Amino acid sequence: MKSIIKLMVVFVCVVSLVACGRKDTTVSANKDGVLYEAGVGVSFYYPSDFELSEGNPNDGVTRFTKENQILFYKVEENEYDNDTDQLSEL
Repeated sequence: MKSIIKLMVVFVCVVSLVACGRKDTTVSANKDGVLYEAGVGVSFYYPSDFELSEGNPNDGVTRFTKENQILFYKVEENEYDNDTDQLSEL
């Protein structure tokens, strides 16, 4: 029983060391699709098989359509007095 516990402790230590060495990983995000610029410093890519749909410019909703699928993008004003560092990052 003691040998099993020692083996498990050694296994956990080895896995922990290997996992800690993996913190610095380079991730590449492919920017496939069409660039949409929503404003100054605000842009994103939407799938290239979707099309920008003309809608009511007063409702503040941008729609991207493909056959029977719709993607919505809406900007909402921040009405709170939080500092920038208190806001959640998307």
